[in-house]
Amino acid sequence: MNIYSIHWKLLLSVIILMLLSSATLTYVLFHFPSAFVLNAIMTTLGFLVLSILVIFLITRSISKPIVELTDAVRTLSTGNFSAFIPLPRYGEQDEVSLLVTTFAQMAKKLKRLHKENTEQNVLLEQTVATQRTELEQALKHVTENIKYMTLIQSSLLPNMQQLNTYLPKHFLIWQQHDVVGGDMLYIDSFEDGVLVALVDTNHIGIASAYINMIVTTNLKKITREESCHTPGDILQRLNVILKTVLQLDAQSKDALSVSICWINPTDKTLLFAGAQLSLYYISNQQLNIIQGEQLGLNYKTATTECKFLTHLLKIEEDFSFYISSHGFLKQVGGAKALPFGQEQFKELLLETSSEKFEAQSDFLLNALNEYKGDSNNKTDITVMGFKLAYNTISPQMQQKKARAFLIKPKEIPQES
Repeated sequence: MNIYSIHWKLLLSVIILMLLSSATLTYVLFHFPSAFVLNAIMTTLGFLVLSILVIFLITRSISKPIVELTDAVRTLSTGNFSAFIPLPRYGEQDEVSLLVTTFAQMAKKLKRLHKENTEQNVLLEQTVATQRTELEQALKHVTENIKYMTLIQSSLLPNMQQLNTYLPKHFLIWQQHDVVGGDMLYIDSFEDGVLVALVDTNHIGIASAYINMIVTTNLKKITREESCHTPGDILQRLNVILKTVLQLDAQSKDALSVSICWINPTDKTLLFAGAQLSLYYISNQQLNIIQGEQLGLNYKTATTECKFLTHLLKIEEDFSFYISSHGFLKQVGGAKALPFGQEQFKELLLETSSEKFEAQSDFLLNALNEYKGDSNNKTDITVMGFKLAYNTISPQMQQKKARAFLIKPKEIPQES
């Protein structure tokens, strides 16, 4: 029941009372005619009309502020704070006046809070828009730097034309998990030999790629400026640089795995030294492995005095060599979701050795992808195979290379 129904029901009750009174007076008039009765009837009718008018004004004075208050509440509930707010009646302390006064104060506070929230939302939107612009610019800057770093890292990879000249039979697998990676293959030629080095930072991402490029840069300095070409001496020098010059924290997670081969095509010899990486070679359909040192460069127990053994290997005509980072061996897959592992890698190398040398990379990748299945590749993968097939070169080129690759090592290590 709303205030309008009460208002009109009250008026209807008064009208009914008036009609009943009129009927009664009319009956008295016709049955008791006298001047006194007529005056009484007129007085009564006038009193009833006046009563109706007074009741109407009273009910309207009560219902009007309540109706206005109800409309204002309904409008405010929709979020429209421009609604008409009834003013409290001055000097009155009845319940309706108190209700109107309280609501007017509440509406004023709500309007002020709404204005403050609107201003704060505008300021917040401006702040968010500014921060979004700054983040987009920062992301663009980082992306451009990563792309540029990718170009730098790619430029440090061996020149394929040069590689084809010095190692005619070879293949290279270089797959990085991210845009830039932690594996790097470094190849350089000198008057007394060819250097092949594989660096594995054991982690993925930008930081590893940055450290990797620092290592390869210092590797070039050691071999070029310091003329250090013995693999074990190169590893020792790199370890000293990492611990003292670069001052990298000597923690196990920062250890670097490196394998270095020094090839002399003239004497058909190969020098090898490794830090946590090994050299695989196949001859007479037999696979052999030369294990690298168990310590990685910059490992917490690999002091600056730590030595790395250099192995000497006499190369026969059918020898095939393979070096790999940890990524291939660590790839998870198979029915039990286990790493590929070294034993399975050795079996795979034996199996792929029957393929044409240039096609062996596809054979290895297909086998790895089949083993991996739906597992995500979370490692950097680098594998290189090479074979000294200089008998396919013209005699004039062989003579030129014989003069160019005269090896003069500082120390001749024992044959492995």
